Amino acid sequence: MSNALTVSLSHQMVLKRQMEIIANNIANQSTIAFRSERPQFQEYLMDSSNGSKVSYVLDKGVIRNTKEGAFTPTSSARDLSISGKGYFTIQTEAGLRYTRNGHFRLNENSELTTMAGGQVMSTDNQPIVLDQTLGDFTVSRDGSITVGEGDVAKIKIVTFGNEQAMKKTFAGMYNTQERPTEAEDAEIVQFMLESSNVEPIMEMTNMIQVHRAYAASNKLNQTDHDIQSKMINKLGAAA
Repeated sequence: MSNALTVSLSHQMVLKRQMEIIANNIANQSTIAFRSERPQFQEYLMDSSNGSKVSYVLDKGVIRNTKEGAFTPTSSARDLSISGKGYFTIQTEAGLRYTRNGHFRLNENSELTTMAGGQVMSTDNQPIVLDQTLGDFTVSRDGSITVGEGDVAKIKIVTFGNEQAMKKTFAGMYNTQERPTEAEDAEIVQFMLESSNVEPIMEMTNMIQVHRAYAASNKLNQTDHDIQSKMINKLGAAA
């Protein structure tokens, strides 16, 4: 296989990876608190058979856009958004997880949970129980929850030094080995949900550019193949 063809195939793998990420962004443009992503690649050089250097591309993962999405008003007191940097702390069967998706519900035990059943944790590291027989509940900007005339809990909001190291798990959840710290500047907004930060027009533009680049790469591969076929045919005829 020629160096030109090898490099071209490496480029196509990069374009395929880009297209997968773009498609995932577009598919999640309506997902609550979804963070768009872009691929991260690194060039590396290898010695070729003739002693020259050949450039290839190494997939180094993705970079997450941590820009806050727009807030969308709702009619549910259980819908919460975080203004500023921070994550809700959720107790799941797999351990503590973190999310910005504040679309919550009350389970059969009157605990505030995610739609998947994870318990929203308080600053006391306990599930938050809301006795609705005492009346409606309100959530203040600092996360304090009031039911009737009394404060019952404060929602735990945490931050991390390296958000890019957080790994996506399921249902908008993240996991990390980094120890969380209390969010100092974050505020909670009730009756609001954070929208995805995906920019559909930009993603569609990127998709068109990648598609064109892939088509051009295919054309280059075909040209290289045609040249090699002609050379083989000439050698065969001369023999």
